[in-house]
Amino acid sequence: MLPLVLVIASDRDLCEPFRHELSAAGFKAYYVESLPSALAVLAQWRFDAALLLGRGFEAGLLRMLQSLRDAADVPTLAVLDAADEERQLQALDAGAAQVLVEPT
Repeated sequence: MLPLVLVIASDRDLCEPFRHELSAAGFKAYYVESLPSALAVLAQWRFDAALLLGRGFEAGLLRMLQSLRDAADVPTLAVLDAADEERQLQALDAGAAQVLVEPT
């Protein structure tokens, strides 16, 4: 059975590079575009990991990470679009298991 990854992105176009890479790496990905959608899906299915693409969620990114941490026991990888070390530390404190800075 393929590992299942929940990908949360504000825009489907942001997912395209990840869609191909995840598939090629042997992951099955499910895509959503909002926190409410992610929480609804997490309430129904079990995922091996979550991938949160931060671009488009700048203002609510930390709240999203906290909500994901509180709602489900799933490691979350946050992909940020800026190499701001303070922002990376905040994401880790909010619940990200790992932070990557674009371009990945």
